[in-house]
Amino acid sequence: AYDRAHYDMTAKVISLVAPDAIALQELDEKTSWHPVSQIRELANRTGMYATFGRAIDQRGGQYGNGILSREEPKNTYAGDLPGTEARKFFLAEFDDYIFIATHFCHKSEVNRTAAATRLNEYAAEHFQTSDKPVYLAGDLNLNRTTSNAFIELLKSWKIITSNDYTMSTGNTRIDYVLVYTGNQASCEVLGAAVPTFSEIDVYTVSDHLPVFVDLKKE
Repeated sequence: AYDRAHYDMTAKVISLVAPDAIALQELDEKTSWHPVSQIRELANRTGMYATFGRAIDQRGGQYGNGILSREEPKNTYAGDLPGTEARKFFLAEFDDYIFIATHFCHKSEVNRTAAATRLNEYAAEHFQTSDKPVYLAGDLNLNRTTSNAFIELLKSWKIITSNDYTMSTGNTRIDYVLVYTGNQASCEVLGAAVPTFSEIDVYTVSDHLPVFVDLKKE
């Protein structure tokens, strides 16, 4: 079967960024479009651990979010987000931090606001007493931090990525990393960028650009 993806190029960008953890959206898991586990293809090429969070069944397989990480997660959790489409947040807990990958609805601000509210509620239930920093990363389909959904999200989270555009197709920023502000965990940002590399043209790899944040380890 024909596979439409550029695994070598995508893995090269991931390896150049060299993250401890990376959130990936719109992954196929053995579908008629992509007959492999896409996250495993990337894991095999980057030497990272792969965890996949199913959002829906699609084209004979599954579709959802994933996390590649340097260390194996202690545990993972896939939570539902409200809305007219099946959307999820996918959480992986590590020794020193908690990392959440998500992908908000692209059609409806009402759905995005409801998703932000649900994430805030989940965080309040589970992270307020945690001493680990909690990071939320992904495609929020929000290009204005003044929108209703973002105002809701920023009640419990703070943006720690740069102001650069994240779409290769135009002047749009919809991909973010945020940190939870509802607990006492410390988070010091050393730097943030939407990086480009001389070795590979990131604009040819995906319509989303890599979003990178460098954090101080305690």
